[in-house]
Amino acid sequence: MDKNVMTAFTPHPPIIVPDVGGEEIKKVEKTVSAMKKLAEMVVEFSPDVMILVSPHAPVDRGYVPVFVPEHGKYLGNLYQFGSSFAIGMPVWLDFIEKLLKNRPQWMKFYGYTYLDHASLVPLYYLWDAYVMKNKQMPVMVLMGYDIEATGEHYYGVGRFIREFVDDNFKGLKVLYLASGDLSHRLLPGAPAGYNPRGKDFDALVVKALRQWDKDILLSIPDDLREDAGECGYLSFASGMGFAGEDVQSEVLSYEGPFGVGYVVAYAR
Repeated sequence: MDKNVMTAFTPHPPIIVPDVGGEEIKKVEKTVSAMKKLAEMVVEFSPDVMILVSPHAPVDRGYVPVFVPEHGKYLGNLYQFGSSFAIGMPVWLDFIEKLLKNRPQWMKFYGYTYLDHASLVPLYYLWDAYVMKNKQMPVMVLMGYDIEATGEHYYGVGRFIREFVDDNFKGLKVLYLASGDLSHRLLPGAPAGYNPRGKDFDALVVKALRQWDKDILLSIPDDLREDAGECGYLSFASGMGFAGEDVQSEVLSYEGPFGVGYVVAYAR
């Protein structure tokens, strides 16, 4: 167990942000409470830096995208969802510079500045907790999806990033944030339609995180992922890879009141 590393697994529905959800936020009370608890744990952990993997950042085919903001800061807001939340996050420039010199062939860099909602919703809860404690949030790096990649590949991506951090940034405290929603097809009337296999996918992911068993996660077949209509599998695979095997994990909550599965978990 490495006391300098923490991995967080979060959902990202804008409806869990108070000025988006309004009265509907009562239906996701378990998720909101878990996000607040996780954010408090992150503040207590006090990371120096953060790596965030988002399924809704620009995607690539054949390459894992790493985004470098043009002016040294990621920018984003939730205005389109009716929220006043806006944030700027400085890039972890030292990480980018060293990674550029040691880039694996499956990774590509893009000049890109804007944070998507899958990044902003977890950042909202972190920001809220940091403001309450009058502390400064860590610098960060944003990564996205190679939509042709397998879970095994993204587990390896997480392992590569962990080894790169261990080799180049000893002593820094690092938060790895894996953002992703689970099945979008849990209920009739769900955003992506209904499929009874959605609950099976979610159950396997939650079991893998709770038991910290990568074999459960990585053995989920492609057809089950497709039937579930998920958007977090690769994020979570990379998060398990980054955390490694000698960790303690906890699932803080799971629910799907709107037909989309939301899990909040961490590993230390």
